[in-house]
Amino acid sequence: MKCKYIMIMFLCLLVILSGCSKTDDMTSEAPVNQNESLTADNNKPKQTKPSQDNETNSPDEPNITKVQDLTADCSKVVIPTNKERDTHLDKEKEMLTVYWYDETKEKDVGVVFRYTDPNCSESASQVSAHVLQDTQSKIILNSIHMINETTGWAMTNRGVLRTINGGEQWENVFPLDLGKAGYDNPRFKPYFFMDSLHAWVALDGGPITIFRTSDGGETWEKSEIKEQSMTKYLTFLNPNEGWLMSFIDAETGGKELVDIYQTRDGGSNWVKIASTFPNNELNNFPLEGVKSGLTFLNATKGWAAGALTNAEGVTWLYQTDDGGHNWKQIQLPPLPNFKDSLIATELPMFFDEKEGILPVWTNQLNISENRFHKIFYSTMDGGKTWTSSTPLKSEGGAIHDFISVKQGLVITGGKLYVTDNGGESWKTIEPNEEFKKNLQIIK
Repeated sequence: MKCKYIMIMFLCLLVILSGCSKTDDMTSEAPVNQNESLTADNNKPKQTKPSQDNETNSPDEPNITKVQDLTADCSKVVIPTNKERDTHLDKEKEMLTVYWYDETKEKDVGVVFRYTDPNCSESASQVSAHVLQDTQSKIILNSIHMINETTGWAMTNRGVLRTINGGEQWENVFPLDLGKAGYDNPRFKPYFFMDSLHAWVALDGGPITIFRTSDGGETWEKSEIKEQSMTKYLTFLNPNEGWLMSFIDAETGGKELVDIYQTRDGGSNWVKIASTFPNNELNNFPLEGVKSGLTFLNATKGWAAGALTNAEGVTWLYQTDDGGHNWKQIQLPPLPNFKDSLIATELPMFFDEKEGILPVWTNQLNISENRFHKIFYSTMDGGKTWTSSTPLKSEGGAIHDFISVKQGLVITGGKLYVTDNGGESWKTIEPNEEFKKNLQIIK
């Protein structure tokens, strides 16, 4: 069952990674078409790249061997000769960083050296003694998406991984090191994996750059949205139709400025179709609320989820019936026991055109214990009406997965809960000792 192999792959990949040592402005009238092909082998990120002493240096670059000799005299930090090294050159500041992986510290360490200083001066000594706290040396799993029993994708802080043998082996198929290319906010979801071949990854750091592959990561093409913003959420309905929500700025009172873009050609061109700018809410997409993303059931009907941080007992859910151009607020059935709670809606998950679930997370503000609960609304008519389920106490974070509107599971607080009636009741499953250890990792 889908639920089974998703959880198995999630746990397996956690174990694998734990062992690693390691926009011209966009307008609706002027879509952008700036594409560039890349291969997964070009600049493929590794844990560290060797920078050998016998490599040719450009005329204005320092020699690694001389840096090694000088730092040995100036500080207690010695550049090892028996390890793979990576370097970063800042010509403006005349600084060279040499770093390598230290197995004892389980992180990248190294020295920063002012290479224009020929002597062991005080400034050079102080700089060279600097030890890097490079958190990018560790691989952090953000999400995993299994297509079937054998093929799946995973998003990490360093790259995009893909497996074709059920998770026994994973290959980084992305052409850039994500840690150095602008992917630094795991709270956002700037990626989407559709099937075994199609995937999209959006990177920020100025204009938004959207990478896309249609051959399982062998080659990548890219396009740009030339606006200074961050990709908050990326979703696709099929290989051609997709939507992107970009984060522009936040205001006091739980308000967020966002734009919504749409593509009809797989990501080559993007058109802005909605915005939350003040006094310009012609599409009724609200400025108020912290947005968590958007999803679509078909080419016209979709939802945006989020939360109001300054209103208790109010759910934040908006629906579009014209592909994202115009939006209306959806009134969910109230939760009588959570009138004093902050309520955050997550994106609905549909299993066909009619049946779906809508996860909701609540935070009761007037108590100190048992504050958090997970509730699942369900619909049997394509989102026209919703029915709430029995609240499930959540010890902080919670992971959930459903294979139908009735059958699902939740992992929270190191415990596994299952339901076969859409959350009307929950049963606790007592895991064996080995699985219990993995549950603690998820906790």
